[in-house]
Amino acid sequence: MIQAWLEITLHSELCAATGDSIAGMVDTDIATEAGLPIIPSKRIKGCLRAVGQNLLDWGIAGSSEMNALFGTIGQQHGGLLQVHDAHLYEIPDKDSGGDVVRIEDYDRFLSQAQSRSQQEQQNILNELTELRTRTAMDPISGTAQPHSLRTIRVLHKGIVLRSQVIIQESLGNGKESDKKNRSNKTKNYVKLLTDCVNGLRGIGLGNTRGLGEVSCQLIWINESHDEMQQEQQITPILSGPPEKITELPYTLHLDQPVLIPGQGGLYYSSANCIPGSAMLGALAGMYINQQGLGGKAHTNEDFARIFLNGGVQFGYAFPTVADRVFIPCPVSWQGVKNEEAAYDKANIANWNSSNKNLNNMEFRGINSYVYLDQLSAEGNSGTTQLLKYEPEKEVRMHHARPLDRSYGHALGSDHGPNMGQFYQYVALKKDQSFSGTLRGNIADLNKLLSCIKQNGNQLRLGRSRTAEYGNVTFKADSVASQPNLLMSVSGQRNPLNCFTISLLTPLILADASGRVEANPAFFLEELKTRLALDIKTTELQLKFGTVSGYNSKWRMPKSQRPMLDVGSVFTITLEDTLTVGPEQIEQIRWGELTEEGCGQVKVIAAPTAAEAWNVTTIYADDHQQGEGHSIQDELQSDSAYEKLEKRISTYDRDYAKGRECAGKVKTEGLGLTKLHQLRDLFQSLTTKETLEKELQKMTAKDVKPQYQGVIENFQKGNLSSKAFKEGYFRTLIWKVRGEKNE
Repeated sequence: MIQAWLEITLHSELCAATGDSIAGMVDTDIATEAGLPIIPSKRIKGCLRAVGQNLLDWGIAGSSEMNALFGTIGQQHGGLLQVHDAHLYEIPDKDSGGDVVRIEDYDRFLSQAQSRSQQEQQNILNELTELRTRTAMDPISGTAQPHSLRTIRVLHKGIVLRSQVIIQESLGNGKESDKKNRSNKTKNYVKLLTDCVNGLRGIGLGNTRGLGEVSCQLIWINESHDEMQQEQQITPILSGPPEKITELPYTLHLDQPVLIPGQGGLYYSSANCIPGSAMLGALAGMYINQQGLGGKAHTNEDFARIFLNGGVQFGYAFPTVADRVFIPCPVSWQGVKNEEAAYDKANIANWNSSNKNLNNMEFRGINSYVYLDQLSAEGNSGTTQLLKYEPEKEVRMHHARPLDRSYGHALGSDHGPNMGQFYQYVALKKDQSFSGTLRGNIADLNKLLSCIKQNGNQLRLGRSRTAEYGNVTFKADSVASQPNLLMSVSGQRNPLNCFTISLLTPLILADASGRVEANPAFFLEELKTRLALDIKTTELQLKFGTVSGYNSKWRMPKSQRPMLDVGSVFTITLEDTLTVGPEQIEQIRWGELTEEGCGQVKVIAAPTAAEAWNVTTIYADDHQQGEGHSIQDELQSDSAYEKLEKRISTYDRDYAKGRECAGKVKTEGLGLTKLHQLRDLFQSLTTKETLEKELQKMTAKDVKPQYQGVIENFQKGNLSSKAFKEGYFRTLIWKVRGEKNE
C-alpha cells in the first residue's frame, strides 16, 4: 500500500457543487462539512481519470495501467487507486501580508468546527467563500434571458486543500520473481498517477469560464508498506487453545459514508446496520489480496474453512451510542398512540388480565432501533426508559459524464445511450459507530486479526469503495468487555419458565430435505433438539420477508429466500424452569446462513404485569466521543481555528467601519460608473503605501466636488483592509442605486 497527500492549490475561485441550493439565496452551493469546504473524492478521481484518458489518447500512458489504477466500468473489482475527500490545509489571509492558517491536524480542526453553532459555522463558510451572480445571454437580442439570473458559491483562490490517495498493492505469493514483477508494476502505477496529477488543471464547475483553475502535487508519505509489514510482528490478541470457540466483539467507526443498500434499493434507501455479509466480503477480499490467492482462493485450505465453510460467523454490526447497542425493536414492544410511552405486550393473556384500562389504549408499532435503559441519571434503579435511535443518513448526488468526452457534463438518457446520467446515493453518515461480533475458533480469529492489522485496522465496506465511500476503522474489543445489547445490566431479568426470543437478524429456516421455508415450527423444533426444552405453549408475533444479495465473483444476484424478519418475537412457556442461561441461547446462531450473521437472537424475560416505559429519542450528536489526541495536537488545532475566528472578527469590524464611513458621504451627484471605477482601483492597490500615493495624486488634481467627500471619508478607515474597502464601496453603491430607483 502506497500513500501520498495530493495538494490542490486554487489559482482561481472554485465551485465543487453538490446539487444543493438555498432557496432564494444560493442556486448552486458547494460541498461542506460543519461549514468547512471540501472537494468530494469522486470529483477528484474523475478529474484524474479524465487526464489519464488524454494521456492514453496521446500514447503517453498504457491501457493496462489505466484500467488497473482507475478500474474499468462494469467490472467486478475496482481499481487500485483510492481517493479521499480533499479538505482545507492552508488558508491565506484576504489582506496581503496576513498570516497563513495551516491545518496540520484536520480531524481536530473539524471537531472544533462541529462544536460551534450553525451561525458560527456559517461565519467560517462566509470567510472562505463568496457569492457570484451570472445570467445567460439571448443570442438574438444580446440581452439577458428572462429568469436566468443565478447565484453560485465559490471558494476563494489561494486556498490549498489536500486529499489522501492510496495505491493498493497485492502481497503476492512471496517468490522473488513475483516481488520484482510487482515492484515494476507499482512503479508504472506511481508514474501514471504522478503524470495525471501534474496534468490536472481544472476541477469543478465553470472550467471554461475562469473557475476551477488549480495546480496539484503529490507529497509521498512512504513508498511502500511492505517493509513496515515485515518489521511489524503481529501478536494475536486472543490467547488460549487454538480450537476453542470464542465470540470476539468488535467496533466499526465510519471514517467515510458507507453505501449498503436498504430495502428500497441503493439509490433510495440505506441499511440501518452493517450486515454480516458485508463484513465477510470485505475481510475475504483483504485476505485474498494479502495472501496473493487470486482466482484460486477457494483451493486454499484456510480461506475455504474461514470464509466458505462457515468456520467463522460474521455477525451483524448494530448502531452504538455511548456504549449502548441498539437493535430493531421487538414487535411485542409497542408505543401508545400520541404518547411518549410504551409497553411490552408479550405474554398477552397475562398482560390483559393485569390492567383492564390498558385495553382501551391504541398502540402502534415502533419502527426504530431501541435500547431499554433501567438506570436513572444518578446510576440508581429508576424509571425505565425506552431509548429510540435512527442511524444518521445522507444523500449525495453525482453524475457520470458521457463516453464521448467532447461533452463536458451529463446529458441523460433522453439524448441517447452512453450520454451520461445523474444519480444519487443514500448512505450511512460518517462518524457513527457500529458494534458486532466474530465467532469462531481462536486460531481462525487470530488469522483475521492479523490480516486486519496489516491493513492498518482499515476496512472498505459497501459499494463505491475507491472514492468517497466505504472506509471504516476496525477495533477489536476485549472478550470480557462486550457492550450491552438491547438493555442495561439491571434490565437483564432472569427468565424462569416464560420468556421471549426476539430476532436480531433474519432467520432462515429449512426442513429436513433442505427446502427453505419461513415456518416458525422449524425454529421451535431446533430449540427442542439443541437445548432439550420441554415447551408447553408458544405465542408468535412474526414479520416475514425475503433475503437476497449479490455474488461479486459471478456478478449475479443471489437467489431470494423467505425468512422471518428482524423483530419477530417467540413467547415461550415451559413445563418447567429454564435450565440453561439466556447467554447460551444467544451464543447460538440459528437456522441457515449463520456465517453471514443470520439467526442471532436476544432472550428477554416475558413481563408478568403491564409496565409503562418512557420513550425518548436520542441523537448521535448528543453523545459524540472523539478519539484521544495529545494536548499539543489540541493546542495546535485550537490555535488554527482561533486564528480563523479572529480573522473573521477583524473582517466584521473593518467591514462595519467601512459602512459607517460610507454613511457620512453625501451621495447627491454621484454616478455608479465612477464609484465602480474607484472601487476597482482601490481594491487593486493592496498596500497602504501605494494607496496613499494614489489618494495624494487625486487630491492634487481637480476632483469634482461631489467626489471630495468620497475620498475624504475613505481616508478615515483602514486603507490596507480589503474588508473596509468592500464595506465602504458596497454601501455607497447601494445608496446611490437606491436613490436612482426612487
